[in-house]
Amino acid sequence: QKLQQYREEGQRVAADVQKFQEEEEEKARLRRERHLQFNKEAAQQLSEQRAAREAEKQQQLRDREEAAAQMKRAVQAAEDARADKVRQQKEWIEKAKKDNAAAIARKQHQKEQEWAQDQKLFREQAARLEEQERQRRQEL
Repeated sequence: QKLQQYREEGQRVAADVQKFQEEEEEKARLRRERHLQFNKEAAQQLSEQRAAREAEKQQQLRDREEAAAQMKRAVQAAEDARADKVRQQKEWIEKAKKDNAAAIARKQHQKEQEWAQDQKLFREQAARLEEQERQRRQEL
């Protein structure tokens, strides 16, 4: 009878050990699943952050290209304005030659001053645009 009790007790202990092992395996499985889910979410966040940084870089590149295009347009506009002024000056000079020599000198001097002022303003604008571009590059 004692032998029977020992056997039954041994079977209960074996069943308890088996149940404990199964519970520990289930806990380990759940931990692994949580770790896998965490890693999956972390990878997704990293991917989204990389995509956002790439999109920001592309936007900054487009912004720099647009700033460069604006600067080129400003330079071209200044050159066109200068060419127009030169053409205009030539027309005025020809007209003034027909009028009198004093009128030629006055108008030429006035136009040169206007052109110098325009050039000064253009240089200031170009310097501002270059400073803005430099600041954009530093921000990157």
